[in-house]
Amino acid sequence: MRRVAGALLLSSCVLVSAQALAVDRVSSWATDYGTITLTISDDLKVTGTYPEYDGKILGELREGEITATWIQPLSERRCDRPLLGSFFWGTVQWKLYDNGSMTGIWSFCTAPLGSEGAWNGRMVSGDLPASVAKVPASIAPQLPNRPVTDSDVTAMFERYIGPSQNLAKAQQLTGDFTCDGSPDRVLGYLDEADPAAPEYAVLIVTTSGEQPDGDVERFGFGDVPQPLCGKGPDRKISISRVETTPADAKGFTGADVCSVSVRVSSGQCSDPQVFWKLGTQPGGRPGSRMTIGRN
Repeated sequence: MRRVAGALLLSSCVLVSAQALAVDRVSSWATDYGTITLTISDDLKVTGTYPEYDGKILGELREGEITATWIQPLSERRCDRPLLGSFFWGTVQWKLYDNGSMTGIWSFCTAPLGSEGAWNGRMVSGDLPASVAKVPASIAPQLPNRPVTDSDVTAMFERYIGPSQNLAKAQQLTGDFTCDGSPDRVLGYLDEADPAAPEYAVLIVTTSGEQPDGDVERFGFGDVPQPLCGKGPDRKISISRVETTPADAKGFTGADVCSVSVRVSSGQCSDPQVFWKLGTQPGGRPGSRMTIGRN
């Protein structure tokens, strides 16, 4: 009896030790739909949250690929049946790469996976699981984007608009306008270099890894494409940050752009909104692409 009891006690200690060694891997990701926190258990079960939509992730990891269900209290499409108490859910699949990036596709309800497009991301903290894929040659390495500096703003202003001494006249906003998890800067500037054809310039300054990057959209006045209102000294134009949903952003622009936009207000007519999408610039380098949507 003593030997049996001793054996049982030893087995119990081994079990406790094994459980103590099991450590969950927790990581944070900047994605197309906000920040996601993923927890991968020792048995490769995956749980997660994405606070921007009060959403949850439930799935599993196999050979560097996460297949999961996303669940929200509300979304733009209601499913025919509830899942875990909600009628708003769907599927997502992510492939993890050894450079800390992930590529994914998603869908609503039981629709084919990928029918709603891409859901990509970049790890900003935590640890990768042991099993991840090597980055293929077709995917450019995604280095962590450093914060935008005053020097970056000066360089992009001079490249796209004009002399840097005019920077003092520009309005600036700071925020994540490309949905990559890093803050960008947006400038609004009334460019009157040509008095006969003044323009209002909206400049985004961002970074690609360690390199500064930018893009500009210009609005004219009067009978021109994308016109703004106002004449002479009455031109009082401002920019402001607007948050919408990915579905509305796509509805405005016809593209999978970031759901955070900039509204250009002249106070006298309809105000255009400017959306950005991270894409590839000529030459294959990552960068920002600008798309225009209107209310």
